[in-house]
Amino acid sequence: MRMYINSGGPKWSHSEGWVGSDNHCTWFGIQCSTSHSVTKVNLGNNNLVGTYPNLIALTNMETLNLHGNSLEGMIPSDLCTRSTSSSPDDTNLYISGDQRNCPNIYDFDTVTVSNGCCDDIAVKMEDYLNQFASTILGSSDCNSLGGGVDTEVCQFMVDPINHALFNSGYPLDFGGNVWEWLIERSILARLYLNNGGSDWIDNLGWLSPDNHCSWHRITCDESYQVKGLHLGSNNLSGPIPTYLSNLHHLHTLKVSSNKLKGFIPSDICSISESGILHLAADHTNCPNNFIMESGSTEAGCCDEVAIDVESYLREFMVVVLGGNGHCDSLLAGVESDVCKFMVEKTNHDVFSEGYPHSFSGNVWEWLQERVILVRMHLSNGGTTWSNANNWLTPSDHCQWYGISCTDTQTVTRINLSNNLVSGSIPTDLTDLHSLSILKLGENPSLTGPIPESICTQSLSGVLTLEGDAKNCPNTFDVDTGSYIVGCCDSVHIDVNAYLNSFTSYFLGDANCDNWAGQPVSEGVCRFMNYRGNHEVLADGYPYEFSGNVWNFSNQLIITSLS
Repeated sequence: MRMYINSGGPKWSHSEGWVGSDNHCTWFGIQCSTSHSVTKVNLGNNNLVGTYPNLIALTNMETLNLHGNSLEGMIPSDLCTRSTSSSPDDTNLYISGDQRNCPNIYDFDTVTVSNGCCDDIAVKMEDYLNQFASTILGSSDCNSLGGGVDTEVCQFMVDPINHALFNSGYPLDFGGNVWEWLIERSILARLYLNNGGSDWIDNLGWLSPDNHCSWHRITCDESYQVKGLHLGSNNLSGPIPTYLSNLHHLHTLKVSSNKLKGFIPSDICSISESGILHLAADHTNCPNNFIMESGSTEAGCCDEVAIDVESYLREFMVVVLGGNGHCDSLLAGVESDVCKFMVEKTNHDVFSEGYPHSFSGNVWEWLQERVILVRMHLSNGGTTWSNANNWLTPSDHCQWYGISCTDTQTVTRINLSNNLVSGSIPTDLTDLHSLSILKLGENPSLTGPIPESICTQSLSGVLTLEGDAKNCPNTFDVDTGSYIVGCCDSVHIDVNAYLNSFTSYFLGDANCDNWAGQPVSEGVCRFMNYRGNHEVLADGYPYEFSGNVWNFSNQLIITSLS
């Protein structure tokens, strides 16, 4: 009767027979011996409240089960000394109680208890989760953690309703270690809350009560330990998580193609470099060394380095063009325009679906050659060329007019003859290392001599070069009327200049002004110096002429004079 009154009997879940006139051996939860002495009190999960009752006077009691209630305080020591757990040889009381009431030493890591008062300890999940929060998160009072993600993680972890695993109390038949499972669950909850989980492309199941091994993009082993996080291309944001190394059984971590900031922590890198963890991340997060000359990364922390195209193009600009992150900052004029074209992803079809890992050539070298061609178009009057099909469009520059490439996308041929190319001949064409044919003839507005570096490649036999006579430094042989072998393999001869050279050499006057008073000779000079008088030169210099043009013209003079 004292226990009923002190422990909230009227509100018990079951109190059939209690405080009635019948023998108390018939009351709910009470069993007696044949002599009507109480031997068993079984009121587990019955909504008992108040201070733990002292039932020492029930001297023949063999079983006491009050677990699953809300009783406060420890089980009285005089009852504990009678438990079979304390002194199995001298006593016969088997006590089942809640962890909060049993004074046994409880190891939360292994979910084991020392011998002592209680023979069987029922873990109340609220208490268990509060203990977890205090031990692992710092406090079971979530509001004391300063707010933000720490508080949100705590609030998620301490509420049993967030963990279907505990729907029926502590899961004694769980296939793994519950404490470690909770640690991993708290890490995943922090990852979701800290890295924009609500905006992820695929967040199905995350922060639901279901076992986190069923959350999308997570894989676990048979003991429910996380072994894989496959979060690539999932719109993760915020700082790189620094605590994922506490997933001690993690073998695969993929976080590439996201918006994460900062470098992969050194502890994760160490696990990856040891071969335990396969790590895939963006090159902006991977501390692997970047090889400037090739645009690739060395082996290191990340096993797979996913290249973000926008970042890659900015890196290219800094390394190759000399900018510092903005095209107008250190660059001016044409160089600034080249930079602006190159750093814009939409100007390059090859990057339409991200970094082209299946590209047949070397992407970095391909970009370097593209720079040279873009610069040529912008510096040499590309907008007024006779034919500029595809130039400065997003298409592969190997498809631009006059450009030919190898199977590995390196430029081998530039043919822009008779195309109204203007300005100075680009000196950086020598940086097209596979270029074997360069045709720039019949472009009257090209100024200056062909650069020495280009001539050197031509003279070495690496490059076949065609240019105009005014640009080619080849020596003109007045005895034969031809150009001596030199820088240009083929010299495009300007007919008017050729006729001037001819009349100057044979008649002593290119302008026919020194023949005054000699009408016959002056007439011959003016006849020979006018291109329209020679049908053989109507379409330009007749390279396929069956004879010697220079001698043919000389004979024409002799005939005219005689």
